[in-house]
Amino acid sequence: MVQVLCHMDLRFCELEKLTVGALETGWVEVTRKNRQKKIKIPDILAGDFLHI
Repeated sequence: MVQVLCHMDLRFCELEKLTVGALETGWVEVTRKNRQKKIKIPDILAGDFLHI
């Protein structure tokens, strides 16, 4: 899980945003310093999670 967080530039407190819906769209939307940021989920991660 630590590797996933580091690879995606996702903070630990933002991990709750990594949902099935986010995996289906391929993006995680987070708010940092009152700004919306879209973080791309690598295809290899999204593909692995969706096939479980």
